[in-house]
Amino acid sequence: MNELTQLTDYYREQLEDGKMQQAYHALVNYVMKLKISMVNHYPEYKYGNVSQGYMDYTYFSVSDEYLRSKKLRFGIVFNHRLLSFELWLIGQNTAIQKEFWQKLRRSRWLTGNSQMPCYAVMELSLISAPDFSNTTRLTEEIMKMAAGNICAITDFLKGID
Repeated sequence: MNELTQLTDYYREQLEDGKMQQAYHALVNYVMKLKISMVNHYPEYKYGNVSQGYMDYTYFSVSDEYLRSKKLRFGIVFNHRLLSFELWLIGQNTAIQKEFWQKLRRSRWLTGNSQMPCYAVMELSLISAPDFSNTTRLTEEIMKMAAGNICAITDFLKGID
């Protein structure tokens, strides 16, 4: 039996009872509701659409005029593999990401990181073990941590401009 056949057999088994689809759908819906809450609480930012990803990351972007002028945006990311929420600073392309990695690599947010992440300038953990039993409190925690870091990192970038 070849590898693709084995993988598709495993995939079919995982999807048979429907729980995988239900969990994925519930997580994506939560991220959509999180975005709506962010829009309502922080209208000074522009928000991108929720990208469902490939069962790896579900995210939406957050930016303002300053960030767009630097070809940057933040991503509020749900990491499916780690079941965690993260804040990423993302450049428009690899060159932009490398430029800002150099500018930020000695900052407090990148202390101890010797390599730039694959998809972003930086990836910060917001909530490493989300408690979905109280989504109101979870949403408040994510929003508070995300907004605080977005503001601090943006101010830092403006200061080194």
